[in-house]
Amino acid sequence: MAFDREAIVRYKRALDAVIARDLKKTEGLSTREAVRKAKSFSACVYSSNQEDAKPSEDKVSNRLRQHLLRYYLDHEAEKKAKEEFEKKDKTPYFLIVCNKLLTGFDAPIEGVMYLDNPLSEHNLLQAIARTNRVWSGGKKESGLIVDYIGVTKKLDDALSSYRAEDVKHALRDAEELVNALRAAHNEAMSYLGEIKAKRHYDRDQFMELIQKIDGIDGWYIFKRRLKSFTKAYETLSPDPRVLDYQSDLKWMIAFSQFASLEFENKESFDLEDVSGKIRSMLEEYLEVTGVATLCK
Repeated sequence: MAFDREAIVRYKRALDAVIARDLKKTEGLSTREAVRKAKSFSACVYSSNQEDAKPSEDKVSNRLRQHLLRYYLDHEAEKKAKEEFEKKDKTPYFLIVCNKLLTGFDAPIEGVMYLDNPLSEHNLLQAIARTNRVWSGGKKESGLIVDYIGVTKKLDDALSSYRAEDVKHALRDAEELVNALRAAHNEAMSYLGEIKAKRHYDRDQFMELIQKIDGIDGWYIFKRRLKSFTKAYETLSPDPRVLDYQSDLKWMIAFSQFASLEFENKESFDLEDVSGKIRSMLEEYLEVTGVATLCK
């Protein structure tokens, strides 16, 4: 949610440049191919102005108007962009918006809102509620608000007319989520902490760990704690502070793949409850380390 139309242009150009660089690095695309593909990743949604098509003697204003004409979507193009945004694995992945879509736009797939607009009261609640919509298609239970200008400090005023139980946890500070992740990590690691310094991906060490768990009841306790840890990690992600816990999460998931076979005669630990992005990261890790093969 951009502050004004000039901010939209700046965000669009910066986002295109960052994505293009990443595509060149990760997909080996040429500069031309990367730029073309990067442009499709985002769309701008804003109202036009009759001055946009008029030349200006001021070079900065003239350049801004040219960009506004280039990025503007008419009614049909905007409608299509919104429809595609709501679909999984379809571009655009980002909508850069100014003073639009505050009402009448429902997209449960939306997981993150970058807020650079001084919203207040009802509009602020609308923004938070939209991002928090549950989306079963991607195992999404909450959203992330990245507040660039501190507007969420006005949340107490916006919520004052609602019952406390209706708006409890409508917005949680990232520090609270960090503390929750730390606590969930400590709970899960209490079972495996002694082995942390000498990790190996072999049957002998996994069997040694299994002996530390108090039978099937202990396994289910550990399993619940690991799921809580995974969910806390997912909720805070993509905050870079999750990286401090990534190696432990991967290690415990690897062990759980093996333990599931021993305790439940299942070839894999259930990852269906986590988002596609986190699940892909963990599944790739299991393949690279050979744990997936070990458990078959």
